[in-house]
Amino acid sequence: TEDTQHLVNAGVIPQALRCLAPGFGSDIVEQALWTLSNIAGDGPRFRDLCLAEDGFVAAIARVTMDESLPSKCRETAAWTISNACRGKPLPDWAKLADALPALKYVIDNASSPNITLEAVKRALWAVNHLTDGPDDSVIQKVLDLDVMPAVMNMLRGFVAPPPPPFDAENPLERGHDYRQVMRHDVPHDILYDVLQFVPAA
Repeated sequence: TEDTQHLVNAGVIPQALRCLAPGFGSDIVEQALWTLSNIAGDGPRFRDLCLAEDGFVAAIARVTMDESLPSKCRETAAWTISNACRGKPLPDWAKLADALPALKYVIDNASSPNITLEAVKRALWAVNHLTDGPDDSVIQKVLDLDVMPAVMNMLRGFVAPPPPPFDAENPLERGHDYRQVMRHDVPHDILYDVLQFVPAA
């Protein structure tokens, strides 16, 4: 954390963010994403400093969906979004709205060879983090993305092995609109069977 503070004091966040602009090579983009993800993942205070940077989430979401970039680079972008969504207290939802199209893109294209399993896992963790709170309006926004059919397909084994974490379902199940999640008719015992694939966050 002390090292992270030194990086923040040196202005690394805006500098790394500028390296995500079109025109930079994929190696530079990926290293910039690693830097930003490590800072955002070092606790809620540093996460919020990243989110306070103008265009932070929008730039990372763009990289996540940029099919001209290597899949590994886009995987790192998904990881950065996940780190920007995690931690308690929860981040400001309004600052993460631009992440939703990128999360939907990764989840909907989970079976594509251009999307790595690790990217799917990170996107599902991001959904988990976003919905892990008492705000039903946030849960509704995630449901409105219409990613649940793709998640259910993963649980049914259409993507093998089932990409962790299953826990992306859990906060939605805990929400007051439980029936919206279960309307896709996935057998309830499947949800518990998949727990074996869930790693630690």
